Amino acid sequence: MFCYVILDSKSRFLDKSFTYHIPDKFKNKIKKGMRVIVPFGKGNKNTIAFVYDIVENLNENFEIKDIVDIIDSKNLVDDELINLAFFMNKRYLSPLRACIKQVLPPGNIKEIKEYFYKTKNLDKKDKLYKILEDKKSLEDLINNYGLDIDTLRKYKKNKLIDSYFDINSNQNINYKYLLSLSENYKEIKIPKNAKKQI
Repeated sequence: MFCYVILDSKSRFLDKSFTYHIPDKFKNKIKKGMRVIVPFGKGNKNTIAFVYDIVENLNENFEIKDIVDIIDSKNLVDDELINLAFFMNKRYLSPLRACIKQVLPPGNIKEIKEYFYKTKNLDKKDKLYKILEDKKSLEDLINNYGLDIDTLRKYKKNKLIDSYFDINSNQNINYKYLLSLSENYKEIKIPKNAKKQI
């Protein structure tokens, strides 16, 4: 499976759609209207992206990167609001990212930090074993221990280390569930004058 995303970037050069592969572990979790973390650019910088469409297959011939992680537990907006954002983009020639922002809940993600830790597969003789006695942030490992992102990704791919994201946000998102009776519902065993109950 693949998804089309809009990056959360103010650059006008990045105000377009990008394609990412959905790994098996996220296949039943990612939905349209969610935000995800994707690797972007040559340095694979972790970037926030908004998923606006999901497709089963692609006939493209280029390398497609995997989604790294999911930010939201549920989709923040439905198809109607996604369509509204694209309508505003075409009708008013407004940047797509700005239109997406208009339909999302207010607030911003201030910072995303990736923390690495060792797994049981990491050899005790490995140089990373002592370094990762405690979890370390990506910035810490690069700036204070002389490691590079490619080495860490290689270790992670081989399941010697793993990581998680800590997201600092000023958003307070609440989910409301709305219920309605189905069309074939029959008013059985409820008196007709019990209007509130019905």
